[in-house]
Amino acid sequence: MPHTRSGSIRPESEEQVLAIFDKIAFRYDLLNRLLSLGLDQRWRRLLVSWLPQPLELHGTLVDIATGTGDVIFAAHKYRKDYAQFIGLDLSENMLQMARKKAGFTGWRGCTVEWLVGSAEHLPFEEGLADVVTIAFGLRNVIDKQKALAEFVRIVRPGGSVIILELMPSETSVLSTLFLKYFERILPKIGSLMSSRDAYEYLPKSVSGFYNFDQLHELALGQGLMFKRRRCFAFGTCQLMEFVKR
Repeated sequence: MPHTRSGSIRPESEEQVLAIFDKIAFRYDLLNRLLSLGLDQRWRRLLVSWLPQPLELHGTLVDIATGTGDVIFAAHKYRKDYAQFIGLDLSENMLQMARKKAGFTGWRGCTVEWLVGSAEHLPFEEGLADVVTIAFGLRNVIDKQKALAEFVRIVRPGGSVIILELMPSETSVLSTLFLKYFERILPKIGSLMSSRDAYEYLPKSVSGFYNFDQLHELALGQGLMFKRRRCFAFGTCQLMEFVKR
């Protein structure tokens, strides 16, 4: 079961999650940069540096809960061994922002698709992807076990599932203080620039999410082998790679 503490929130339905992200889509990038001091972009670039070498000349990346597409844009910029990018998200408003940003990017020799869809029901064939990524989105998935099973289905044998996520504090006093800051400051800024309700939900959803040991166990149960992880922000942000057996 996920780690929980007083005041934590777990998403109740995809409709709830969709309403939240549709509401904040047009300020999402700005608030991410502001509230993380730009660290969210650095963490995504590190995720991209972990992408496996494709078996064939041009790899395929499927980014789940792609939001405004930041993982895909970073992969396109830094990983020339990938040429097919697919971003899937529940929120059409988020994807509108991704498409707008894509209009300023040259995709010569590459293809990119932006699709509305659920992490629990991926509209892709088995073994399509060299890698499946999800950044700051798994904790907003309702049935995480089902989603991980879908990630495993669409990634090739030996391919990777890479997860970047905010997670509950494990031991550090500093991590607890960081989450307190996150919970108290973020809603105030959100209320000024976007939606207070949404930015009250987001930090509380971290407390309702799995810790690493719990997520590791869940991933193993879906046929994934742990490869590596790296922790940031006193352990409250973690980058994890699992490989399909």
